[in-house]
Amino acid sequence: MNDAVHARSERLYAAALIITVTVFTAIRILYVQYGPLVLLQDETYFWDWSRHLGLSYFDQGPMVAYIIAAFTSLLGDTQLGVRMGAVVCYAVTTIIFYVITRDIYKSPRAGFITAFIFSLIPSSSAGAIIITYYSPMIVIYPLLIYTLYKIITTNRGPLWLLVGFLLGLGLLTHIMFWFYSFMVVLYVALSPGARKWLKSPSFYFGVATALAMSIPVLYWNATHDWAMFKHALGLGGITVEREFEPLKVFEFLGGQFGIITPFILIPLAYVYWLIIKRGFREHDEFSRMIFYTSAPIFILISLMALRGRAEANWPTLGYIGPFIVFGGFVDALMGRLSGKRRQWFWIYTVVTLTFLVMMTALAYNAGVIWKLSPKGLAADPDRDPTNGLRGWDALGKRVGEIYREMGGGERVFIFTMEYGEASELAFYVPGQPEVTTLRFWRRKSQYDYWPPDKSSLVGKDAIYVYRCHSLECPESLGPEIAAEFSRVDPPERVIIYKEGSNQTIIRKIFLVYRMYGFKGYDFPSPDRY
Repeated sequence: MNDAVHARSERLYAAALIITVTVFTAIRILYVQYGPLVLLQDETYFWDWSRHLGLSYFDQGPMVAYIIAAFTSLLGDTQLGVRMGAVVCYAVTTIIFYVITRDIYKSPRAGFITAFIFSLIPSSSAGAIIITYYSPMIVIYPLLIYTLYKIITTNRGPLWLLVGFLLGLGLLTHIMFWFYSFMVVLYVALSPGARKWLKSPSFYFGVATALAMSIPVLYWNATHDWAMFKHALGLGGITVEREFEPLKVFEFLGGQFGIITPFILIPLAYVYWLIIKRGFREHDEFSRMIFYTSAPIFILISLMALRGRAEANWPTLGYIGPFIVFGGFVDALMGRLSGKRRQWFWIYTVVTLTFLVMMTALAYNAGVIWKLSPKGLAADPDRDPTNGLRGWDALGKRVGEIYREMGGGERVFIFTMEYGEASELAFYVPGQPEVTTLRFWRRKSQYDYWPPDKSSLVGKDAIYVYRCHSLECPESLGPEIAAEFSRVDPPERVIIYKEGSNQTIIRKIFLVYRMYGFKGYDFPSPDRY
């Protein structure tokens, strides 16, 4: 390709990228602002972190809290303010995918393929409008892979400082970055082409940089009984007894078809086979690096699934490297296919893109799915993946009315038993008052590290919100709770109905107790992590 043609191609795909990012970002902002889905429990939990900024937290590092704090300082403590970080992170990652793939394969078309497919897969449709730990991680990890690629191609030792910086950002985000850091060390130690860096001071300066940046997280944990690490080990089934459930692996693998779609996952599996072949049979250093920065993630999460604990989105970062290679593979395929094979390729491409566009449209209009579903399925809210994103605003409104009726302000405090319900109320009760959890029989959460001052609560009235987990919800209050108050009124039921069901399909039931004269409590902190 001569320079003039290449420059024209570059401008064409750069313009297509700008249009893609602009359109998807605009749709996501409008949906967050005007769509029907309220904040998920984890989102309001992270938002409450952002109101209490610290060095680290019980669940993870502080990065997501600081991102939310930055955007809510600009957009207010609103749904858009909380979720804007996710929208921006996914827009930035789309651009990063384009730049990285274009540079590696010297093809703007390859870059656009990766960026465009990334924008359309279901995991991006959800991830770009829901703020999670993965929002910053999805930016950090491709930059990490690109920096390792540059080390391979330029042999520049100082780039290890950038690797250390990116890993440090990751360690401030999620505990799994300790494992991802180990993967990088594993690659350097086991790959013949990278082993030379074990003799280079630059590599160790990179390690030192990552460790230095992790000091806030390590310090917080050292002064809080290493809570974050104990929590992670419990989730992984290492310190908490979980049954061995081999069939869960198939459930986990099935989830991968859901977040990536079969149309992408099947050819991506073939690309992964090519990565292994090129890396270990043809000794291609870039392919080996992609393998070492992806395969251990899938292996670890699959092992966790055997213990019955693995969500479909947990191996998200394992797809980053293969996705870059996927863009280059499709670009090369387009250049060499001819005849009937080319026709079949374009048929498959059109079907895939049509399916992905439809999935994206349905993701932002989930109500259509339930209107088309069989009656029995549509009547079961637990089968609705958006159930956790519905009704919290209505609950907050009613609890806010009760809060005002009881005097509010300094006279009344609100509490629950679960961190997610506490954080939802903190966000959706008008005025966004502080809400807490009282320590009875739960496992720990961040709220156990923001304990209310017992002396300041004694004598106050309270609102206790309990979520029922069945339609036959007993209204009797546990003696541990009732004994801590002078008087407890019978609860009010707050029922959240499914939209458009004429109050025939129940999404959630809550019991709201008015409680008077708090006596104080002396319960030990939960010992479950």
